[in-house]
Amino acid sequence: MVSVSRRLLVTALLSLVVLGVLWFVRPWFQPLAYALFVESPGVLQWLAVVALLLGAYVAYGARNGWPGSGVRVETDAGRVPLPIVVAGFLVVLAIVGGSVVGGLYEAEATSERVGAAVTDVDTLPETSAERARVLPQSVARAYAQNSLQSPQFRLAGGDISVVNGTPKWSYALAPDGGINSYRLKQRGAVFVDMTTTSSNVTVREGEFQVGQGMAVTDDYEWQLAKHAYFRDYRDPFVVPHGDEMFLAVPYVTHDWEFRATPLPQLHSVPEFGGVSLVAQNGSITDLSPEEARSSEVLAGQNFYPYELARHEVASRAYQNGILNTWFTHEDQLELAPVPGENDQPFTVFTEDGPTYVLAAEPWGDAAGVYQLWTIDGRSGEPQRLTFSQSEALLGPSKATDYAMRTPDVARLNDVSPAEPIPVVRDGRLYWQVHVVPNSSAGLSYIAFVDARSGDVYTVGTGSEAKAFLAGESVQPGGSGNQSGGGTGGVGSGDGLVIVVEREDGSTERVTVGPNDSVVIRQRGGQDTRGNATTNGTAARSVAD
Repeated sequence: MVSVSRRLLVTALLSLVVLGVLWFVRPWFQPLAYALFVESPGVLQWLAVVALLLGAYVAYGARNGWPGSGVRVETDAGRVPLPIVVAGFLVVLAIVGGSVVGGLYEAEATSERVGAAVTDVDTLPETSAERARVLPQSVARAYAQNSLQSPQFRLAGGDISVVNGTPKWSYALAPDGGINSYRLKQRGAVFVDMTTTSSNVTVREGEFQVGQGMAVTDDYEWQLAKHAYFRDYRDPFVVPHGDEMFLAVPYVTHDWEFRATPLPQLHSVPEFGGVSLVAQNGSITDLSPEEARSSEVLAGQNFYPYELARHEVASRAYQNGILNTWFTHEDQLELAPVPGENDQPFTVFTEDGPTYVLAAEPWGDAAGVYQLWTIDGRSGEPQRLTFSQSEALLGPSKATDYAMRTPDVARLNDVSPAEPIPVVRDGRLYWQVHVVPNSSAGLSYIAFVDARSGDVYTVGTGSEAKAFLAGESVQPGGSGNQSGGGTGGVGSGDGLVIVVEREDGSTERVTVGPNDSVVIRQRGGQDTRGNATTNGTAARSVAD
């Protein structure tokens, strides 16, 4: 008797220890728990049905014998009783079937919500020339890495923050892994001006008690999971405000709905839940969508989740029902594929603030854009501009092909297109294609491709790109105009151009001929000689 009591006591204590450990490390399981218990109610529904069936089987078997228990099925694990095989099959069917059907119901329900909320417009908002996005993220990250002066820290994340009215690429200064993630704190952030093609980097230091790249309990994800468990947290970005900095973390929540036909099942529908602000001292403040829009800390910032905006537009493929999406494809759209590492939506700044722009093509082989969607980067309010089949516009992939075939660009080696951003000038849509050396050491060209005519305008600096967006005429040597990716172009015969930027802010352009060489003479050092032929990019230096 004593032995049994002692055994029960030990078992109870071990159970309490295990439960305590699981409770402590619950933030590690937060994404899985959210996906299972909130985002996929259909899975829970069918698992409950399976549990009831198994309970009925156990109750019946206890009274009348276990039907099927004598039949065994050959498996990789050996011969297994039939009831166990059936139970395993039902559990797998509940998980797979519940998630697949729930996903289809969710997409159709989201499409209905977006269709009821969208406003059809006749024109697109003009892109702000002063806050133009002329520096691609790959180049910005290279500039930011060049600013690092400590081997103990690395860049984390990569998002857009508005600093004193200027949009910038922002990267957290996170501890560089290993033991540093335990002993060091996030030091602050690096901000790279995206409105200029030259390297304009600001490092703002400040220690975060809870931040990015920090281990276990100091990690922002751990603290957010403890703060509010059942939320779908999205990528953070650093926001400076006065003398402080904050981690802004948007999050998504899911509403449950029930659909009776053709298969009765619960499903969820995502919506923007709000923003959690993590202060440098580790305190967390939750803001509803309305509070986020009126927050002084988030003034001018875009915080509507990118993935949610993309999913909402993509869900319109189900506007005529699931069967139409699978079989007949009437009026079905799909988001246009985009070359490069970034995908839609792209953030552009208009006079009304940050806006996400997404281009949609007809389903299938068609490559012409027939719908353009804009999503307010703060409220998520959608607007849609629809084109007739006769006026379908060039999509980002075709526009990129045109840009890469222009003489200014085609003569370059080891370059790639990046971020074909949709911009609007004088009511006309252009695809702004960045031509970037594969080393990401700078920017070779910016090509504006007229989405209606296919005309291509190439510029070499951020100031020239801003001038183009402002509607100004672009001077020869900085712009080319060619129809459909043809071979003409103003300034296309200028060869390579070196821009010398002096300390007093003045600049001088030097045109290099195809048979010339460039010698960079360092004070007190050796000459560096580069081949300046029009087949390479090494000798081309660009600055605003």
